Amino acid sequence: MAEALGEDATAVSSWQARVAQAVATDPVHSPAPVTETPPPPAVGRTPGRVIAVIVAGVLLNSTGKFVNPLLGDVFFFDMAGTALVAILAGPWAAASVGVLFITVELLKGQLVDAVFSVTMVSAGLVWGFGASRFRLAASLPR
Repeated sequence: MAEALGEDATAVSSWQARVAQAVATDPVHSPAPVTETPPPPAVGRTPGRVIAVIVAGVLLNSTGKFVNPLLGDVFFFDMAGTALVAILAGPWAAASVGVLFITVELLKGQLVDAVFSVTMVSAGLVWGFGASRFRLAASLPR
């Protein structure tokens, strides 16, 4: 350390002693000890919340698929859950809503509805990237 300061070892040790004495006698101006604090807990997209939003999106899509024929197939609400998840949780969560809905339709034996539900995956990605990357859902008018 003496070489780095350009002084001999006795000058460095006397300097260290003066600093230690100054810190001991004046604790107000002494530097605070450096402690590492953990980061605050994340608020927003925790895994549990994302899973809950995905499940709610699949249920909303199922409800919309039930309501469509009652309205004469004029309005198609079977992708409302995908759109909502895309805005709230992002593109990949919305795409997973589409994949889960395809799985549900295949388990019910509805091959035509499952093939149509492939559009949910692509629409979820488009809506999700539009909302998150291009900030198209930053305000209500957008």
